[in-house]
Amino acid sequence: MKRKNNWDKKQEEILEFDRIKEMWVEMALTEKAKERIRETVLCMSENELTARQRETTEAKEMIEKNGNPPLVSLEGIRECVRSSVRGECLSVSQLEKVENALVAVMRLKDYLHRFRQWGNSLAYYDEGLNCITDVKETIVLQIRNGRVDDNASKELCSYREDIDRKEQNMREKANTVLRAN
Repeated sequence: MKRKNNWDKKQEEILEFDRIKEMWVEMALTEKAKERIRETVLCMSENELTARQRETTEAKEMIEKNGNPPLVSLEGIRECVRSSVRGECLSVSQLEKVENALVAVMRLKDYLHRFRQWGNSLAYYDEGLNCITDVKETIVLQIRNGRVDDNASKELCSYREDIDRKEQNMREKANTVLRAN
């Protein structure tokens, strides 16, 4: 939403909404979230304001009953997804980032799902979260300790075994030459 005029900005200053947004921005985990907060304008619709107040009350109840939601920074995930959609190969660090994001989505989904029993409408936001479990599991099985696992594919396993054999042969030849001299 764009500001319509200077009057909106004046209202924000009078209500100190600009200061509230500054504090809010400091708590945001990603640049995209910070940008959306900066673009937030005062709500002038009574119906919309009532709905937002209800959401805030429900969010407060969730935190009081079960602690803070498991939020993590998803910085850089958009670029990973864009690269993947373009058919580009993701690096190991990007794949680990995607895995961490999928784990975070699963945790948030579980957190929200627990509140359905209390009739909290925010709990149903979990329906919009897709944790793509099969993708997460595939990444977990194929990426270990910051590198692609030897068993990620039969071809890779074969290549790495060949490399290991050739390195061993080179070591043996070097040792033979050293012993001879």
